[in-house]
Amino acid sequence: MALVKKNEVYTIDITGMTHEGQGVGRIDNFTVFVDGPIEGEKVEIKIIKVKTSYAIGKLLKVLEPSADRTEPFCPSYKRCGGCSLQHMNYEAGLKFKTGIVRENIRRIGGLEGVVVHDAIGMEQPLNYRNKAQYPVGRYKDGVRAGFYAKKSHEIIDCSTCGIQHSVSDRVRDIVKEFIEENGISTYDEITGEGLVRHIMTRVGFKTGEVMVVLVINGRNIPGQKKLSEKLVKEIPEIKSIVLNVNAKKTNVILGDENIVVYGRDTITDYIGDFKFNISLCLFSR
Repeated sequence: MALVKKNEVYTIDITGMTHEGQGVGRIDNFTVFVDGPIEGEKVEIKIIKVKTSYAIGKLLKVLEPSADRTEPFCPSYKRCGGCSLQHMNYEAGLKFKTGIVRENIRRIGGLEGVVVHDAIGMEQPLNYRNKAQYPVGRYKDGVRAGFYAKKSHEIIDCSTCGIQHSVSDRVRDIVKEFIEENGISTYDEITGEGLVRHIMTRVGFKTGEVMVVLVINGRNIPGQKKLSEKLVKEIPEIKSIVLNVNAKKTNVILGDENIVVYGRDTITDYIGDFKFNISLCLFSR
């Protein structure tokens, strides 16, 4: 075992990447995992954890950057746990994902000679998701609605998300402001108390229709008629507002009961020439 010490600073070469996007390097053949580097880079790191067979490092400085490195488009990227490859350009990310599939087929599947074609990217790789789920919580600085921080359940109050449809950000902001202004409680995962758990949206990219789902630890929200009117007034594309009841002490997002408080229980959208009714539980890409 190499004499790798916690809190020591090292310079290492990144020789590989894990499936989760961590950079992999070595100190005297002792494996080190680091969030942030790209394969081929030389980096300066600080060791923050040492185990029997590996260590965890924190990226301090990229000394020799990869040609694939790019500036993340999200201001919350370093803290948010939603994305892990924004520091890598899109084309390199596609190659990385193709490599994961090829390796899994060979190493896990035990199959040799299988042809895996290159991943096909999107023409517009931003704002493409038709479903957003924002956990809601109350902190010392007020109500937060966004995404969980990396490897934790602390909510990062993201002002915008580059992969979600922009209307989802607008819905989140309206609901968050309403919760704050009206003193509505938010769910506490530890105690199991509090009302609002998640804000969820679904968007029809072809039709423009929007569904808003409020996941609550109860059966109604104080002032829900006023909130519905405010949402529809500011975003006329909203065709459905649903309360999803989840009173269980669990990290599963959705409960089993839905209460429609405005419009329909579905929105419509098209895939090619085919029209679909999309409910809040439907998987759709």
